Amino acid sequence: QILDHVIRLANPQLELDVTGLDLKGEIDISKFKNLEICSVTGGYTNILYKVTNRDNGNVVAVRIFGRQTERFIDRSHERIIQNHLCLQGFAKHVYARFNGGQIEEWLPGNVVSDDDFYSFKYTELIAKQLYKLHATPGQRDLYVKLYPHLAKNGELKFESQLWASVWKFYDLCLEN
Repeated sequence: QILDHVIRLANPQLELDVTGLDLKGEIDISKFKNLEICSVTGGYTNILYKVTNRDNGNVVAVRIFGRQTERFIDRSHERIIQNHLCLQGFAKHVYARFNGGQIEEWLPGNVVSDDDFYSFKYTELIAKQLYKLHATPGQRDLYVKLYPHLAKNGELKFESQLWASVWKFYDLCLEN
């Protein structure tokens, strides 16, 4: 099913030749042996795959949302925030969305270890990025898009959703 989504939705990014294919109909994925799928480990709420076109080296990430994560993650808010951060240079591009997941830009890199988080080298880099993040323009506009019902007569009342989301996650953990 991952290849099916990739062929239909990310063929421009992977430069796949889909000439003559009915992208809304059934697709014979055996014709795309040049695509390699690799599972990426380390996530808590999603399943992530790296899909590589071996013919040209182009890569995308396919994120499958975790089971019942919509109970504590508001996907519509996540999309608005992700798009805003992408425009500011803080987030990857999302190429396509499908029921239960999305296809994203692949960002190469290395996993940071717990020890790395305590080294001055990384804490300084993280602090600088957090400073830039919190100084990005358009925070008020973003908040109005997320919570239009809270912006009345030009006045904006800020209500963080952090703890509400944390408690939803906690309750879900107790249920399981």
